[in-house]
Amino acid sequence: MTPAETSLEELAKAFQSYLDEHRDAHAHFKTLPSDFNERVPILCELQRTLYDDGWARYGWPVEVGGLGGTAVERALIVDLLQRNGYPPRHNFEHLDILPPALVKYGQPRIVEELFKPTIRGDVLWCQGFSEPTAGSDLAALRTKAVRDGDHYRVDGHKIWTSWAKWSTHCLFLARTGTPEDRHRGLSAFVVPMDQPGLQFNAIRQANGTEELAEVFFDGMRVPEENRLGQEGEGWAVAMHILAGERGSYAWLRQSEMLPKLERVSQAAGAVGAEERLGESLTRLLALRCRAREVLEILGRGEEPGPESSVSKVLVIDGEQHFYDT
Repeated sequence: MTPAETSLEELAKAFQSYLDEHRDAHAHFKTLPSDFNERVPILCELQRTLYDDGWARYGWPVEVGGLGGTAVERALIVDLLQRNGYPPRHNFEHLDILPPALVKYGQPRIVEELFKPTIRGDVLWCQGFSEPTAGSDLAALRTKAVRDGDHYRVDGHKIWTSWAKWSTHCLFLARTGTPEDRHRGLSAFVVPMDQPGLQFNAIRQANGTEELAEVFFDGMRVPEENRLGQEGEGWAVAMHILAGERGSYAWLRQSEMLPKLERVSQAAGAVGAEERLGESLTRLLALRCRAREVLEILGRGEEPGPESSVSKVLVIDGEQHFYDT
């Protein structure tokens, strides 16, 4: 069964039947240890299982090893996993954000080498965008990539890099032009995390996790074929990534929170809090509708406009209200 041969409703029914059939075999995926070092291998095992059984290939182009379909099919799989009590995606939150850019802009060898291992969970990604002096002002980043023959020499510093501690690869932006070029002087690259000249330091957060990290590039040599798109096309790559993030990440967050809200609403302490619970539900459903709209735009092969930024606002608003409730 491929997306071309079935409707979303039929795909949902088939995947739900699969989850029901494997409920006992998958039980160990639903109770994760508190230590993230122990969680990651379990999440990788789950992703490999979904890939080997075919489900993780839905929503990806056939020519790169998928079964066809779009981000909408991928969103359906994620949604049903959450409804059935599977864990949050954690270090796989990049799965619907970075691979689409890899497929669109990556040179053939890189796509061949990295794409299928990525959706199988053998390759894990982090995203090197933010810097100490360039957070919201991404066009001001200072990490430099200077051409040296058929390589680039990269020097710089990234910060708030999610999941770097457990990643095998990093997709990052560097300046190949001058600072005055702003966004027109950026290029995108992919590099393995064990590349000589790359180091990272995990940042321990107040909740005890090390989800974030700072990444240092010190004379790191990157082959030209590891560049995504043309030199100076990094801003287009970044905008493609961020547009996808505002659909897939927003969908991911509401998929995680709605089942939590259902459980909270059934707790004894929920009596008397119906108004706040209802308000939280309304905000999460607004987020779900907005995220679905962006996913459908992406599914048509179009680029969401600046209005897709609304998704990020709705994620923050919905999460804050939920946890306050």
